[in-house]
This record gives sequence, C-alpha cells and structure tokens, in this order.
Amino acid sequence: MAGTIKVTGLSGLRGALGRYVKAQEQYVVNRRYDVMEYLLEAMMENIPVWSGRTIRSIRISTSGELATSEPEPPIEDWNKFGRTSKMPLGSEPMRASAESVARSQLANARVATFRDKLFLTVNSEAWDNVEKAGPTIGGPGRNRAVVTEIAKAKVRSRYPGVN
Repeated sequence: MAGTIKVTGLSGLRGALGRYVKAQEQYVVNRRYDVMEYLLEAMMENIPVWSGRTIRSIRISTSGELATSEPEPPIEDWNKFGRTSKMPLGSEPMRASAESVARSQLANARVATFRDKLFLTVNSEAWDNVEKAGPTIGGPGRNRAVVTEIAKAKVRSRYPGVN
C-alpha cells in the first residue's frame, strides 16, 4: 500500500499516521480472512463426507473453541447419505450442506480485530482416521492422508510467508 500523505503541523502528522495505521491494520485483517478462507476450502476438498459431521464440526474462532460433538446419525437416516465409499470426493450428497455450515464460520474471521488470533479447529470422532486417510466407518479411506499438511502447503504456496 503506497501513497502520498500531505501533512500540515504536528496534529496533521498524528492524524495522517493514525489513518495510515488503521488502513494497514484493515489490510492485515482482510488478508488474514483471505488466508483463512483458502485454508478452509483446501481442507474441505480433501475430507470425505458421509453424514457431514466432520466438516460441520469445523470452527473458526478467536478463542479456539471446539464444536459440540454431534451424535452418530440414526440408522434410518443412513440411506440419504448414499454409498459414499463408491463416490469420488466432492460428489457426496451431504457435502454441500456440511460445507455451507463450515463456511458460515468465516463470519468469525471477518469480525476478528487486528490483534485477535484466529483458530481453525475440528472436533470430530472421525478426524484421526480422516487425517490418516483411513476408513471412518469401515472399508478403505477415500482421501489423501495428512489433510491439514496438504491444506497448509496449498496456503503457503498461494500466500508466501504464511505459516
């Protein structure tokens, strides 16, 4: 962000510097939102979906809070999830609704201040298996292992300097 600042007197300098600092802080807040959005999308694209509980358990917050763990869906709901073990990632029936819930968490990143830390957390019983590309309920895993490392590598590639 380059620009010219015209300053008249000490109070003018203070005002100009104050506006400059606020603009820089807002730039950082906006950039951090972009990074968090990209991280969320990079994670979700490699998480297999059956009922959608794992993706719905993603939280973005300034406190590191975890989502309340959802109970196992009732057996009568299982048919609507489909035979996801035979589907490629991205085509599962419950994916869109689960991703919509996770994306709603980005509002927390939007209202975070310059000084706030942001956390992306996942609170799902299936997470260890998802992260290891193992089966979550039996059968082979459908995703590549180390979901978080793949997502972080994608973020670092797009936003150099982000850790």
